[in-house]
Amino acid sequence: LIPTIRFEVIDSGVGMSSEQMEKIFLPFEQVGDKQRRSEGTGLGLAISRRLVQAMGSDLHVKSELGQGSTFWFDLLLPLTSVVIKEQKLIKEIMGYKGRRQTALVVDDKEYNRLVMVDLLEPLGFEVIQADNGEVAVKKAKQIHPDIIFMDLVMPVVTGFEATQQIRNEPTLKDVVIIAATASVFDKDQQKSMLAGCNDFMAKPVSVRNLFDLLETHLKLEWVYEGGNENKSSAEDEKTSPIIIAPTEFIAPPATEIAILFDLAMRGNMREIKDWAAQLEQKDKIYAPFATKLQELAQGFKDEQILALAEQYMGDK
Repeated sequence: LIPTIRFEVIDSGVGMSSEQMEKIFLPFEQVGDKQRRSEGTGLGLAISRRLVQAMGSDLHVKSELGQGSTFWFDLLLPLTSVVIKEQKLIKEIMGYKGRRQTALVVDDKEYNRLVMVDLLEPLGFEVIQADNGEVAVKKAKQIHPDIIFMDLVMPVVTGFEATQQIRNEPTLKDVVIIAATASVFDKDQQKSMLAGCNDFMAKPVSVRNLFDLLETHLKLEWVYEGGNENKSSAEDEKTSPIIIAPTEFIAPPATEIAILFDLAMRGNMREIKDWAAQLEQKDKIYAPFATKLQELAQGFKDEQILALAEQYMGDK
């Protein structure tokens, strides 16, 4: 039996008339109020439809003016048994030795800042936020952070400009600055280094990459669960498959697993722990599943959480 999986995107925007819906899949077409259109050429939906059609399906839309729109497509996807291999398993890091470190997180998107707060504060960092480069420069001068995570593309003052201004301050010339961006282009990485960044971190953030950057640039000595403090993450790495047997737990419904998968993809450990607590309150039958999930979230085991969600998604 090959199940049919529906992929659906719902928005609460201005919606479309039937006449507009006939045009939106045409190349170089954008509909709606010109003042509210996003930047682009109008090729996104045309390309998306062709990709979906290449997979043997079609992209559909339903919409109503003032009520938003829904896009969806269905695919026949055979079930398969997959073992996800993790190249590095990091023991549960509970904190670090020495004085408290200060991190300045600069990003114009509040969600991206909160993800970093969620990752850094449990380790013991004091986290200061800034929503653009101009604010970042002012706060850097005030607090002299140990490390700055700098988004590159922001309004008012970009991350490139802010980094150069910070490097021109004698008291900040040695502060560690990590460029953080969703760009996949080498030229942006090179440009960030020329501006004065020490390293580059891609978004969405990989917990393992973040920990490696902190250890490398701040010379941190991690404190691990159980008291094994004197090992670096590099010394403690090992290759091992992530195998979480579906028979260990009674899994929640597919709708709940979908929420978990979304949280795991975004790396939001705080919300995952809250979600697990709420799940246990709904029905004690899910307590073992929730407990395991909270343990993984506490240790920032993002890939293992994804593996857990994917295995139970495959069971539905």
